[in-house]
Amino acid sequence: MQPPAENRINLTEHELEVIEIFQIAYRSVRRIWWTWIPVFLVELIASGWGYYQASSMLVALNPEAAGDFQKVMEAMNGGPGWYQWMQLLLFCLTFAAMYFPTKHAAELTGFSDPENRQMFAYVIGCILLTVFSAVGLLLCILPGFVVLFFLCMYPSAIVVEKSNPFRAIGMAFRVATIRPGKIFALLFLFLLVTMLATLGSMIPYFAYSITRAAQGSTPDFIGTGALLLLYGGIGLVSTVVYTYGAHLFTVAYGNLRSFIPAGQEF
Repeated sequence: MQPPAENRINLTEHELEVIEIFQIAYRSVRRIWWTWIPVFLVELIASGWGYYQASSMLVALNPEAAGDFQKVMEAMNGGPGWYQWMQLLLFCLTFAAMYFPTKHAAELTGFSDPENRQMFAYVIGCILLTVFSAVGLLLCILPGFVVLFFLCMYPSAIVVEKSNPFRAIGMAFRVATIRPGKIFALLFLFLLVTMLATLGSMIPYFAYSITRAAQGSTPDFIGTGALLLLYGGIGLVSTVVYTYGAHLFTVAYGNLRSFIPAGQEF
């Protein structure tokens, strides 16, 4: 059932500034707070898998290597080939979970309806965006960021426009080319906050390890307590970032598309 008209957030009164987009996205998350639950459940599984993967690969490290953070990271990047396939599956599940906050944010802002069933198209769009950005990052950081810049609202465009993944590319690209300044500021601030939040989530992990070192032992980067702090913190931050990001870019796309010159995509 679509939210009553009086409960919807109107995005068509005027073109929003970047700060207003962040504020309205926050209101959207608060109003339909339960949209974080699917993301949280997937991130709970992902964190559990990360803990299992890390503990199984780090068990062979000797105590001296366990106190070297660089060697710990090198060991965690190894593992059997099926580990990578499991990570790919978790990525796809995360994209599927992000469909729910995107869909309900679009309903709350009046750009979608409950009959809109596009989870598969949304997941395909997220995978394509990830692949395009990864290919760009393999070339250099700049091409990867350029791809992300032009297509950051691509998954939201699929839901808002009720479009297939390929046609939505043109829609998201057109909005980004007409309002590049706002999209750049929006994406830069979002990535900055995400980076700071991720670093902040690792503070308990490093504090625990350093405390162990201060007590006279070597820094414990692979103990049960340390790994639980690491993956628990990352899981919580990922839940917030993915949920809020879905609301943020849905609000941004829904508003900006309403105030750009008409084109054949619309």
